[in-house]
Amino acid sequence: MGRKSTSIKNTKKENLINWKTKECKVISYNNKTYNLDINFDGYGIRIKNIINFTGEIAIIDYCGTVGKPDFQYFLHNKENV
Repeated sequence: MGRKSTSIKNTKKENLINWKTKECKVISYNNKTYNLDINFDGYGIRIKNIINFTGEIAIIDYCGTVGKPDFQYFLHNKENV
């Protein structure tokens, strides 16, 4: 009798992050410390090491829920669009 060919399916789901984009009002930008403070849904968030920011609106890429441990965010990079 011949051998039966079986294929193994990968049933493990990949952990894909569902990134979202949001426009947030800039509270302040300190060009000496490179800190950008934004208003994200009523939460004040500081983003560090931002060089040469200008404008009143910051585009933020984020995932998770603000105020929860799974919340991640960063300043949107226009070059990656």
